[in-house]
Amino acid sequence: MRINSLIFFLFATAVVVSCGADSDEKVINAKDVIPSSNYKESTSNKVLIPIQDFGFSKDTAARYGLEYDSIYQNENKFFPERFSPKSSNKLVLKNESDSTLWYHWTFIDSIKTNNALYNWLDCFDEDCKAIKMYERKKLQQDNFFILVSDTSITYISSTAKLSKLDWLKYYKQHHGISNWKLVLHQKTKSKVEWTMIKGEDEFILTKE
Repeated sequence: MRINSLIFFLFATAVVVSCGADSDEKVINAKDVIPSSNYKESTSNKVLIPIQDFGFSKDTAARYGLEYDSIYQNENKFFPERFSPKSSNKLVLKNESDSTLWYHWTFIDSIKTNNALYNWLDCFDEDCKAIKMYERKKLQQDNFFILVSDTSITYISSTAKLSKLDWLKYYKQHHGISNWKLVLHQKTKSKVEWTMIKGEDEFILTKE
């Protein structure tokens, strides 16, 4: 019995020593398996997915202080659409403090553009106010612009202050438009002002 016990003890000891030797040889360093994270490399190779802007350049606008966090399409019908624009783009531009309506219509020619504009001025806003060309009159509660070129009409409206200069810079940079045959601009609690813009020059058209 003692001999058997001694043999069993020596065999068990040999197995333990052998396993220990094998485990020393098979120890794996985690650094060899999991690649170390290189912050600079991961950020420099990061693929930036652009936010859908629906035709409005968020980056260009931000250069001129027109910063918006999100952009949504607005499917509500608006008056100029009664006159068959070639294209229509109606967006809501939002940031933390307010939202801005940006509606843009293009027409096949200046005749169609003028027809849409003149009819709109005959029935402006929800109250359907009529306004004569160049008349100084309050048209709505919020700040707004109407920018008119030969083949387009843009309507921009917000409860927040709107910078005419910043918006003109945006259009010049992003759309290449520096001439506007008509610009309507009304501030809150004020009356609309009419101007025409040719390059760097602005001409007042408002009739007192």
